[in-house]
Amino acid sequence: MAEKGNIGAFKEFGRLLERNDRMEAEREFGASSKSEKQPPAERLGKKVIDEQRALDADAELMAELEQEAIQHARH
Repeated sequence: MAEKGNIGAFKEFGRLLERNDRMEAEREFGASSKSEKQPPAERLGKKVIDEQRALDADAELMAELEQEAIQHARH
């Protein structure tokens, strides 16, 4: 009806658009604030981090040594 020139329908359409925009803004704001309110992940101490890094480095070294052994075995 608003497309046909009905002023009352045009005003109502404008109100609906504003309401929709407000609901969308509230939804976006609510989603971002919920993600920010999550409790922080458990912090690891320096010793635990160092130990994990050492284990990772050891695993990487072992994988590299295995690759070299496979390459040399083929020659």
